[in-house]
Amino acid sequence: MAKKRFPREFRPVLQYVMRDGRPLEDKVLNNKLWDENGVVYVRIVNGEPVYIGSTNGKLSTRLKAHLQGIGKPRSSHATKYREFVEGKTVTTYAYKPEQMKVLRREISVHRGLEATLIEEFNPKYTKRK
Repeated sequence: MAKKRFPREFRPVLQYVMRDGRPLEDKVLNNKLWDENGVVYVRIVNGEPVYIGSTNGKLSTRLKAHLQGIGKPRSSHATKYREFVEGKTVTTYAYKPEQMKVLRREISVHRGLEATLIEEFNPKYTKRK
């Protein structure tokens, strides 16, 4: 069976290498998406989606918090993620779906897309709610 391919509409937005439990050599790859709200994002390691998330706020705020917090021992889940990505390049891809209105109300499409992609790809380091 062929490996599922992540939707090509997603664009690379951030990349880092994990060394000694810390993200190094981080670089922003897409300034437009970096500053967007209402975005779905995925961390890819060796071609595999390992984490899928979304944010109502600015993507840059969410990803900076990830970079600052990843080296801190917070939970066994975070520790396992750090160990898994040690020595590897992590690339975050993102997509901003168009908002839609239903019954004259704005619908948070990014949250629905996030849930659908988590269900489809079952990323190893995304905690289920």
